[in-house]
Amino acid sequence: MRSSVGTHVCPLTAGNVDVEGAEVSVEPCLAAVAAGDGRELWQSLPNGQISNVMGKKCLALRDNAVSDGGSVVLMDCDQAAKAGDGSSIWETQGSGVATKKGSVAKGSELTFSFLCQGN
Repeated sequence: MRSSVGTHVCPLTAGNVDVEGAEVSVEPCLAAVAAGDGRELWQSLPNGQISNVMGKKCLALRDNAVSDGGSVVLMDCDQAAKAGDGSSIWETQGSGVATKKGSVAKGSELTFSFLCQGN
C-alpha cells in the first residue's frame, strides 16, 4: 500500500469493515465517505493499533513486511496484539498519518493517512 498524505486518502476495505483478513487499500476520502458504510472511520488506540470504528478490526501488516508497498489487512485487534510481532502497531502522528518503519518490519517504510482531512 502506498499513499501520499497530500492527496488526502484513507484506508478502506470496500465496505468489508468487519471481515477478518479483508485487504485494505486507499481511496480518496470523499469517495469513502460517500459510500456511507463507515470505511473511512478509524481511530488510533493507546497501544499503537489503528481500529475501524464500525467493524472493530485493526489494521495489520500481512507477514509484517513493507517491501513492494506492503499488504495491509484487517485483523481482530486482540489476536493481532497477542501475536507479539508488531504487525498491528503503527507510529502515528496527530495529523492522522501512520507509518510502519523497516526497523519494526521487514523492508523499508509504509506511510499513509488514516483520517480523512480534505478532498
